[in-house]
Amino acid sequence: MEKTFAIDKKKIIIIAAIGVALIIAIILFATGIVGDLLGKWGILKIQPVEPKVTFYEYIPKGDGDVILLDDQLLIADQSGVSCFSVDGTWQWNKEINLKAPVFIPDGEEKTVLGDVGGNGIYGFNEDGLQWNYIIDREIVNISENTVNNQIIIIHDADNYLSAATLVDYSKEVKAIATRKFGQYYMISASMSQNGEQAAIVGITPESEETSTVIAFMDLPGYEFISTKTISNEFLPVASYVNGNNLFLAGGDSLRRVLEDSSYTKQNSVNDLLWGREGGSDTLVAAGNTDGKNFVTVSTVAGAEAGLEASSEVRLYASDGALKESFTCEGGIEAVKHYGKMIALYGENEVFVYNIYGQQIGKFDGVSQISDIEFISEKILVVCGTSKIAKVDFS
Repeated sequence: MEKTFAIDKKKIIIIAAIGVALIIAIILFATGIVGDLLGKWGILKIQPVEPKVTFYEYIPKGDGDVILLDDQLLIADQSGVSCFSVDGTWQWNKEINLKAPVFIPDGEEKTVLGDVGGNGIYGFNEDGLQWNYIIDREIVNISENTVNNQIIIIHDADNYLSAATLVDYSKEVKAIATRKFGQYYMISASMSQNGEQAAIVGITPESEETSTVIAFMDLPGYEFISTKTISNEFLPVASYVNGNNLFLAGGDSLRRVLEDSSYTKQNSVNDLLWGREGGSDTLVAAGNTDGKNFVTVSTVAGAEAGLEASSEVRLYASDGALKESFTCEGGIEAVKHYGKMIALYGENEVFVYNIYGQQIGKFDGVSQISDIEFISEKILVVCGTSKIAKVDFS
């Protein structure tokens, strides 16, 4: 009896171990972890798919921008803003004379529209226009994000080279403060997602070598923390990633800057993550992905030598570590990221890859592409000068 019991006990342990292993395997497959690992190791091969394409019955008027709010698609062009359901059904429109409209995400259900070259910013949700703010100056740019119902407008100013105004739209829409700059042309801005810090980025006046200047501001007070100059580098793209890690990108270099607001500045960082260093590649696109990573695209010029253009995609963690990199075909001008997918697009083509460099598919049915927007990981909207398409790579 004791021997039989011992054997049964071993069987129970083995069966239990197999059961646990099966449960773990099911969880790993269900959550996509196994697929991610197989894709990262190059074991799981993905064949590019031919997308299913649906064209919206809408012709943009001039360059446009698109954004997805919940299950509604907002399209802005020089005539105003139109709203469609994701299946292409028209919902509403708001006529506004716009010069160069740019949507800035504000959560999943709101957005701020800035009119670069004009003088207004506008708050929309899926039901329509909610508020607007008109400034009596020409808008040069707006911050690449919003934080706590605040946004920064960069504009011109009398007797100064440039200015930046912090606007609050939480209740009544009002300007919190304006900071003016007599020595720099400010061109971009970003706010940290934790609401602690803002960076206003510009360049020095015309000289033999252009230098980048960053004015660090505290939030919500909008007072100066410090000013940092990076000599002989033009870094117009600025984006905070995961806290106060500021990524700065330009054609020749990529930097991560961390500005310590304390008196000692002992924790400040200024790291060069990538540099051209005399090579033929040029950084042509860069952007924040999901608040936790930063993606860049550099293109190797080959047309002059009769070679086909190729691009190198790099995904960086917030601490500056290189997480992934891969090469893709074609010349790229801009990049968008959604989940584990990266969409790269040039003038007339869109390429969709996963973050491990495997191509999901490509689309070339829209010319003069001005913007794209993900609806889900494998469905996106492509906005061109003559048509708008929903492209499904499922």
